[in-house]
Parts: sequence; structure tokens; C-alpha cells
Amino acid sequence: MNREDPFAEREKTIPIVMSFDPGFLLPSSVTMISVMENGNKKTRYHFYIMTKPEHRDMDAGLFDRIADIYPNFSYQYVRFEDDLFSETRLPVHVVSRLAFARMMIAHSIPLLDKCIYLDGDVLVRWDIAMLQKMGEESDDFEQNYLMAAPDLSLQNRQGLFFESFRQRLGWDDLEGYFNSGVMVMNLRKQREDHMLGCFLAHADKEYYFGDQDILNVCCRGKTGVLPVCWNMFPGNIGDEEMLQKGCTERDKMDILIGNAAILHFAGEDKPWKCIETVWEYEWYRYACLLPETPLTEAFLKELRSIEHFDGSDDKSELVRNAKRYVLYGYTDVSRKLLDRLEARMLGTPWCFCDTDPEKIGMIYRGIPCVPWKEIRSMVDKDTVLILCGQSAWKEIRQELLQSGIPTSQMIRYRKRDFALVSC
Repeated sequence: MNREDPFAEREKTIPIVMSFDPGFLLPSSVTMISVMENGNKKTRYHFYIMTKPEHRDMDAGLFDRIADIYPNFSYQYVRFEDDLFSETRLPVHVVSRLAFARMMIAHSIPLLDKCIYLDGDVLVRWDIAMLQKMGEESDDFEQNYLMAAPDLSLQNRQGLFFESFRQRLGWDDLEGYFNSGVMVMNLRKQREDHMLGCFLAHADKEYYFGDQDILNVCCRGKTGVLPVCWNMFPGNIGDEEMLQKGCTERDKMDILIGNAAILHFAGEDKPWKCIETVWEYEWYRYACLLPETPLTEAFLKELRSIEHFDGSDDKSELVRNAKRYVLYGYTDVSRKLLDRLEARMLGTPWCFCDTDPEKIGMIYRGIPCVPWKEIRSMVDKDTVLILCGQSAWKEIRQELLQSGIPTSQMIRYRKRDFALVSC
């Protein structure tokens, strides 16, 4: 049974459109849970689920259980008219015609003038109502077809693939290219300008990213820009290469410190498949909030059988409150960590420390690298040591224990998750 109440009089309603089939049902449900957990209890979040007719009610009561937990959650299924694409050859990297659903929203939900579109592999960490507010307050939203965050990975990477990719689009450069996993859509404007015809005309062209490329080509010049924090790839967090272009100063800070409103697990490494996915632990935390039903039982059992990193083990405040701290290990990892710590206003380290004699005396941004034996006598109970070695941190910990440093003064830097954790 659908829970349909998108226009409750006493509540503001945020319309959210998603498209998926049974194979992506449970990850998409985690996305819904993340929206509800970080939403306002006085706001209704109404989900339109676009799918093929045979998959209507594929949730087998799961969405009703979510509605029992979150009374401001409602949903309805919307038929995806895949017959419009029955003769369409699928472009490269498009495995299902359901991927075209986001181009059909204005046509398939004719009474809706605007909406938020979300992929099923995103995690929403702030109130998504803020996203709709950006559209409402944007000076040019009424003239644009949508708002989306720049795809900095494609804009900033170099090489033959990206040159070929640009040529397929017919563009001189990739500036302005956006990722379509999170969008604020102006459906009224799309209907007025008959954009469905443009989308269909490009549907069988050999674009690399299929529907995303079509949206970029057809909406070019009429796209508003969202801050990158509203569609952040976890693998890009802390990556200075992403700061080359397409970034505002706020974007640069968000990328450096991981200040993400929405994490987008794009690509092949999905957190429900690969524990090594960057920020997998954050996704897992929301997955554990799924209501247990016959449909979710095996899914949750498998997730809980894996040893996940505990995101609540963050030791940033220990660094912030320390009299001084040392970055143990003079490497590219520790130098980038220095930039990240200062961006998070966690202070400047006392020094780098390393056992490699060739690194002693090197200086990065005014911070010297010194031998451990030189500073050991000056390390007191208020000094914190951050272990930057990714594979050798246990050996370093043992050496420090033998020299009298307790684990309470040690912090491990886990680069994969950009996290400071206990040793």
C-alpha cells in the first residue's frame, strides 16, 4: 500500500524523486533513512519512486515500516514509461533503461513543478530541505532547468580518456559539467521548453555516462550550480587535485576537510559491497537503522557480520585540546594531513618526526622533521602523537610504548576514512 499524502496542509512538503528496481531497493532505502534521520520532524518528505510497473510494491511492506518509524515520511510509486526507450540502444556504461528515468520526471509527474532528485547510492547528512531552499532563493532558478554540483573529477582530471570524453560531448572543455546524482529540478521549465524531446533525441547516442551526459548536453547554459558539498565523492575528500578549477573557496574547504552534506558513493566501490570503500562506516551507520523485515533480514545480517570501522571513535577533540601534537612520519600522507588539520582549525603541529635519517631536517610549511630521540625527553603528558604510517602504525605504536608513551597519547590517522582514531 502506498502512503500518499504529499500535500498535507499543516506541513511543508519536500518532493524527492528516486528511480530504482529490486536490485537497488535496499541501498536506496538507506538513502531514504538518511534523509529522514537528518530532516525536520515538522517537514514532510514525500518520495516518488519511479520504476517499471512489474516492480510496483517491490518493497513488500518495508516503506510502510519506515513510515511507522518516521511519521513525516510518505511515498508513492510512479510508472516509468520505458516503452519510450524500447528502440533505444543503451549507451556505454548504462546497464538499464531505468537510468533514463530522471529525464522523464517532468513528463511522468505532471502536477509537480519542482523536485529534488537523488541517486540510490547517496547518503544525506544534512536536512535536504536546505537543498530545495537553495532553488527557491536562487535568482535564476526559474530560468534554469536544474541545479547540480560540478563533477570535479571529470573537470580536473587529465589524459586521453578525458580528451575523448570531451569530444563525445562536442564541447571545447568540461567546465560546467555536472554530476546528475543530486539535482534540484525545475520541472515546470522543462515542460515549457519541451525538454523531453531533446532528451529522447540524444538517448541512443554513444555517450560514456549515458543519461548524465544527455542532461549535461541538453541543459547546458541553463544549469544552476550547487556547492560541491551537496554531492561529494568520498574519494575526492582531501584531494588537492580537485581544487584546480570549478571550485569556490567554500568548495575548496569542503573538499579539504570532508564537510559533506551528501556523500555520493559513485563508481564501482559501493559500501554495501566493499568494506574498503572510503567512508563506508558512515553509510553502515544508517544501514543499521533499516527496520528489520523479511526483506532486510539477510541484508542486515551480512552487514553486521563484517568488522566495520566505528566512526564514533573520532579523536579530533583530543588533538584540539592538546598542548601540542607531533605528526609521526614525514611522508606525503602526513604533509597532506597537516593541511587538513589546519583547515579544520585543529592547530599547527610542533614538528614532524621520523626514523629515516634522510628525512631529518626537511621542512614543510615551516614545520621541521626531527628524530624521535631528540624530542623524547620533552614529550610530556599533554603531548599527542599522531601516527601517520598506514601499514606500519602497529610497529610504531610498539616502539612508542617501549619508550614510555601510553596509548592514551597516541592517535592513528586512518587515511582511507580521513579519520583520527584511537590506537
